[in-house]
Amino acid sequence: MASEDSEEQGSLNTDVDNNATSSLTNASSSEAILVPLVDKVTQQLFQLETTVKNSAKVSHSEVLFESIQNLVTMLQQLEQQSSLAQGSVPLDLLECIDRGENPSFYTLAKLDQWQKLESERQRKMEAVGWFRDCLRKQLEEHNINWTEYVEEDERRSESN
Repeated sequence: MASEDSEEQGSLNTDVDNNATSSLTNASSSEAILVPLVDKVTQQLFQLETTVKNSAKVSHSEVLFESIQNLVTMLQQLEQQSSLAQGSVPLDLLECIDRGENPSFYTLAKLDQWQKLESERQRKMEAVGWFRDCLRKQLEEHNINWTEYVEEDERRSESN
């Protein structure tokens, strides 16, 4: 098992070196590295749970010790590799998980919130467009050349 870990560690380091040129590639590479490692840690944790349950029946202190050592080693590898991961988790999502709530509900609530904000933004843009059209119409009705104001506005924005 130790030789497999060292081979895996070597291949992980090689993958990281090869993908360091692009942050996008690095992000996908870190995911490709971390996901299998997290899966292995989870499997090791389940194996440790089984070993602990069985150790009450029969004395398996050596097997238990080896299982704990393997878990610690994998967690250390995971900690080392996690520095490659980019991004962050919103604090309110972590609080949601701490309360025992389903993270999918959080995601759905955020999507709903963003859809409402997008709808509100669209309505505001339509209102501004309507106001602009009304203003142009009024300016044209009073024979005011509104293009002069647009050109003057553009000159001011370019000078700033």
